[in-house]
Amino acid sequence: MATGTRRRGLGWFNVVAIILVFAAPMVGAWVLYYHFPDLARSWGTTNHGQFISPARPMDLPSSLHTLDGQPLPADFFAGKWTYVYMHSSVCDDRCKGNIYLMRQVRLTQGKEAGRVQRLMIVTDAKGVGDLGAFLRNYPGMKVVTGDAASVAAVAKKLEVSAPAADIGQNIYLVDWRGDLMMYYRIQGKGREMLGEATGMRKDLAKLLRDHKS
Repeated sequence: MATGTRRRGLGWFNVVAIILVFAAPMVGAWVLYYHFPDLARSWGTTNHGQFISPARPMDLPSSLHTLDGQPLPADFFAGKWTYVYMHSSVCDDRCKGNIYLMRQVRLTQGKEAGRVQRLMIVTDAKGVGDLGAFLRNYPGMKVVTGDAASVAAVAKKLEVSAPAADIGQNIYLVDWRGDLMMYYRIQGKGREMLGEATGMRKDLAKLLRDHKS
């Protein structure tokens, strides 16, 4: 009897030990990222984007509105991973390429694509008409703008390097809790952009897999 009890005890011990072995890396990564981000970065990661350390709440001004005047919901970021892009209404080739890139990376997530959304913040109204016509090819992407003070407040949140004028080169990622946590500096064209898209796809797939919101 004692031997059987001991064996059952050892069996449970082995199960718990196996669970800990597989869970420890994920738990450790979570603790490092959210509580010791500088240490996590110093140890090196396999991500392709640049972590924003520490992650910052991406609270948007309530005065932002869609191009047809509708307010952005206060809980817009809740429960979703969000690509954010900021640019003037005069959308040049780089701007159009980044909008295309966000759409394609989202689509590559297959059945998980519904957990990802896209937001473009337009800094002015000069070319809104032409921009609106272009964006008809990108259904599902939320496009907002606002007064100068609101736009400046968002730009301040997105500053990750100097000069701030480079914001239009970056695609940002906001996590499901509403924290701005990563960005991509998009500089390439053609094959180089394909490589950047591959990196974004891999990062997003891993985040969606590891963080079930």
